[in-house]
Amino acid sequence: MRKIWRVNETRTIGLPFDIYFERIKKNPYHRPFLYWIGSEGNGDIIDYYGRRTVYIKKQYKGIFLFKQVKNNFQKFIDEGNEIILGTVHPSRKQNFRFNKPGKLVLTDINHAYWRIAFVNGIISKKLYESGLAQEEYKLVRNMAMSTCGTEKKYKVVRKGVVTDNTVTIRSENKQLREIYTFIRYECYRIMNDLTVALGGDWVEYNTDGIKYLDTGKNRKIVERFLKREKMLFKHSKVIKKPSTCGGKGLLLTSKKVGLVTNQGKDSENI
Repeated sequence: MRKIWRVNETRTIGLPFDIYFERIKKNPYHRPFLYWIGSEGNGDIIDYYGRRTVYIKKQYKGIFLFKQVKNNFQKFIDEGNEIILGTVHPSRKQNFRFNKPGKLVLTDINHAYWRIAFVNGIISKKLYESGLAQEEYKLVRNMAMSTCGTEKKYKVVRKGVVTDNTVTIRSENKQLREIYTFIRYECYRIMNDLTVALGGDWVEYNTDGIKYLDTGKNRKIVERFLKREKMLFKHSKVIKKPSTCGGKGLLLTSKKVGLVTNQGKDSENI
């Protein structure tokens, strides 16, 4: 009879994944389990009984955000709010027709997913501010939100041997999944709308940042739009270098030198 894997409960602990994984893998009496390896020593293990443990290195602060984010997401649902997923835009896009002289600028949305969750009432002001209290919380903020909504492919381990079998696990709460999907799609929607507002003066966008021709008019277009969306943002210089790919195109890199927020504060003009 084929095993049906489900997640019945989740806990998060501050331990390196690889150390614990090797320990239980060597236990000959351990029942089959699933594992997923993330980045920088993080990972998940789902045991035979559906208990998932998320392992995060101790140096990552803000583990408390996992529980609070899920509670805020669930409260948003319990209050009767409905998520409507609109048009799906790509997470990144390039303007291959762009061929204008002049300087370029990169505008990034600050903590985009976290900000979008707050602006749309998905997380409380208290949680929003707690998540920004320390720079080290950035990784955990994103992981806490993605845990509620993304699907992962786990490897199956039987009798200490990693098999070729995979199992796809996703949250059984469809509404929780849709909240995280909405946050991502909303970020892509903002980027796509900026390309429309800029006409042909944009180069590319990637998730939460857009590069475009640096003119006073274009900056005002971007700043006014992001302020209407209640987003916080910063501008960075873009350095053009000859591409190493056959000598065609440009290699674009950026250097952060300024900060503009929707409160109108400008620490340094480029």
